[in-house]
Amino acid sequence: MRAAATWIPIFCLLLLFGPASHAAEDRCLSGDSTAQDQIDIEALRVEVEVTCACDLAATRGAYRRCAREVVRAGVDNGGLRRKCRSTVNRYHSRSSCGLGADRAPCLKKKQGSAKLRC
Repeated sequence: MRAAATWIPIFCLLLLFGPASHAAEDRCLSGDSTAQDQIDIEALRVEVEVTCACDLAATRGAYRRCAREVVRAGVDNGGLRRKCRSTVNRYHSRSSCGLGADRAPCLKKKQGSAKLRC
């Protein structure tokens, strides 16, 4: 009886805190934290657009630095899981923000095809 009395509270604590700690271990955009990661990433992308303004960026490097700072602040204040930082930074590193019109990516339609290419 005494052993059961010891294990019951421990079992209850594992039930309460087990899934939450497991979700924190998930990779970004996977497992139990997928939905929350999607919400957090979208909110952070909006914050980056407001703070860093793609169309006003002087250079690509300036935009990327600004975006990294917003992402870092999001992780620091708990708005984004640390495991998602590199995912979000990758989105912004591939952006064409800050490129001049003469260097912006080009899309061409291949003749006789609906496919686009650069």
